[in-house]
Amino acid sequence: MNSISIFNKKRIKNKQISTAEAHNIWNLINLNNLNINTGNIFKNFIHDPEFLVLENNTIEEYKKINKTLKNFAIKYKISLPSMPQEDIQFTTNIDVITDEVIFKNMLKNIVYFTHELVAAIKSSTTTDDLRKSLIDFVKNNLNRYQTMYKYGKLKGWVEIPPSYKTKPAKNESLSVAEATHIWDHLILRYDQLCLTNLHLEFTHDPDFRGVLQIGKKVLSQQISKLEELGLKFEVPLPKKPPLIQETPIDPELIRDEFTYRNLLSRIQSATDLHVRSIIDSTRNDDLRKVFLKFLEEELDIYNNFVKYGKMKTWSHIVPMYKEE
Repeated sequence: MNSISIFNKKRIKNKQISTAEAHNIWNLINLNNLNINTGNIFKNFIHDPEFLVLENNTIEEYKKINKTLKNFAIKYKISLPSMPQEDIQFTTNIDVITDEVIFKNMLKNIVYFTHELVAAIKSSTTTDDLRKSLIDFVKNNLNRYQTMYKYGKLKGWVEIPPSYKTKPAKNESLSVAEATHIWDHLILRYDQLCLTNLHLEFTHDPDFRGVLQIGKKVLSQQISKLEELGLKFEVPLPKKPPLIQETPIDPELIRDEFTYRNLLSRIQSATDLHVRSIIDSTRNDDLRKVFLKFLEEELDIYNNFVKYGKMKTWSHIVPMYKEE
């Protein structure tokens, strides 16, 4: 979502961090320490020089993430878990551990860490700069996943799921999982569009109406893209919602605060589907890029939406962390 003036009316400086955010910082550092140690062990057994470069780059990315998270931990006086070893070296090479096995473990670790980052984003609603850093980590992590997956595909190290049987594709075909995700994403956006239109009928605040209109525009653009993909790959499209929705309920019965919280929870739950679709898009690289773009848009919308709710004092007051 593009930045608009209503998100900049107030700047709230956080002097405290929530208990959830304190846990997120500690937990992500702890997970990353394990990723760094595992990577340092695995690199002793890698035979392919190009793969070794990818592994070293991945370890460095984990270290960069930890450096940022440690700065937050120091700032808010959060105790740190034990640090990883700087390097782990073996005097012998064990050929029984193949590059393919190492690759699959690396990819699994990237996927797991991405899910943990997304969970942390959803509960990091107090500290804006922390949430922004976590969003950047997810984007970078999934871009690294794309790079790693393409490399593994080239090497023949990835398992390709059954294809979706339609007319022969000019370039890449579609897997059954990818066809399912096109359909699931359309259902999600049709429902989100209906809900947004419904809430527009009950919204009183002019600024909030502007926020919903921007969200509606993004949804409409994504729906058009998904419908185009569905037709291209002959995926049956779900029933489209009506353009006009009757709302015989008195608008005064629904408060803007309730509308905001309802939409926020919908955005939070949608991020899991976005991540799953990226990870499951193993046959069609172009489709994976589309889903990645959708996730990036969703995370930016979520970040701005959280800021807006705090500005309006519509956000829940969460437990705050107190240093020990």
